[in-house]
Amino acid sequence: MSDSVACVMGCRGDGFMNPSGDGLPRLASVGLLCAWCFQRLRRDVVELPGLCEHLLAVGDSGMVRESPARRVQPRSKVLYSATLSEVDRLTGILARLALVIGQLRRVSVPGREAWLVTADGVPMGIRTLEATASLVAWVEPQLEWLAGFEAVGPFRRDLARAVALARARWPQRERSRLIPGVRCERCGQETLRYHPPTVQGVAAEIVCENVACGLQLSDTAWSARVYAAARAAGFKENNW
Repeated sequence: MSDSVACVMGCRGDGFMNPSGDGLPRLASVGLLCAWCFQRLRRDVVELPGLCEHLLAVGDSGMVRESPARRVQPRSKVLYSATLSEVDRLTGILARLALVIGQLRRVSVPGREAWLVTADGVPMGIRTLEATASLVAWVEPQLEWLAGFEAVGPFRRDLARAVALARARWPQRERSRLIPGVRCERCGQETLRYHPPTVQGVAAEIVCENVACGLQLSDTAWSARVYAAARAAGFKENNW
């Protein structure tokens, strides 16, 4: 009897050969998530500080504030309110995700003094970009462990929706893009996508969009591969 389980997000199809997702349930490969869902969750978490920084720049404001009710009046109140509200929504999801990890592991979550919380203690945002980046650094290495719990499903869904909405309403200048003519070294398909850095100090990332694969390459690994390919091509040309 197989121990294989379907992705908790209800994903279907095998990815590249059946992109419509109307095939058999896609098997989980990282805890209860398929490779595609896990790499999407990880990317959404890692890119969160950069997205928040972008939203705050669009809103022409600083991020430091005492509470949701005490904020400096912005130059453009409507735009400021919308973007700042979106930052609170995104960082609130991150804080609640961290809280669940802390509860499951029975450990203290660092940096909670920088959180914005309701009267009942529910996290509704994070006060600074620095605190957001620090919490991301704490959460990201634990995502693979969290993927083994059913709690990962709602966070995967909620964060993906919030990130997609924010990016659609306030697009960033440099978008991710498919890399033409280059096959993934794992699955052999031309499905590699370049994701540019979203904040200074964070490297670019190359991810295979074949949901049955989900290969991730760092900017350094990608550069090494390009260099090796160029050397190989040059060697062949010199030996015609």
